Amino acid sequence: ILWQVWKARNEKIFNNRCRHPFEIVQKAHFEWLEYTEVFRGQKQMSNPETTARMEEQQNGSADSNMMLVTVDISHPNEGKPLGIGIVAQQGTNVHAAWALTNRSSGDTLLDYATAIKLALVKVRQLPWPEVNLLVSSIQMLRLLRINKTRDIRHFAHLEDIHMLKALFMNCSFSLAGNQCNGLGRRISMYATTLVQDEEYLSPQCR
Repeated sequence: ILWQVWKARNEKIFNNRCRHPFEIVQKAHFEWLEYTEVFRGQKQMSNPETTARMEEQQNGSADSNMMLVTVDISHPNEGKPLGIGIVAQQGTNVHAAWALTNRSSGDTLLDYATAIKLALVKVRQLPWPEVNLLVSSIQMLRLLRINKTRDIRHFAHLEDIHMLKALFMNCSFSLAGNQCNGLGRRISMYATTLVQDEEYLSPQCR
């Protein structure tokens, strides 16, 4: 926070630009989140025990009720709709997947927020009280964790997401690694070719 205050002071003196106090604090919070993400990754790489534990959490241990839900989007080419891929799994077992098509807002964060809302709605219909949503956008993850934004469009989506989150016994958001979102990315790309949504459920989910 002091670093951002110092930068704001310099901008006022040298550029005559005044930054709102909320903007200063928000920027400091964003940098803190970015730092903790990097530090967490370095700690995992330097500590085999921590790495093994993290992999167990990401892949879903045998005695865990947590369902990992990967959410991904494919940005539309000109004239094509937005493609959304949602995959729910425990370990290597895929229990459900959705290929959804939607109209793009033209804003990547808004499109991602829409995808997360749809994912929560879909997952809520199934008997999974504990879910961890994995997103590939670190900027989206920051907004979800802070739950604050100056953009009124983003704010409305965040409100909806956290209202849906409250419907679960346990619902969290994490950053997806490259190994986690491969299937979701392929489904989202496939979804851009669809006329209507497609759903794939394993027998135990019906």
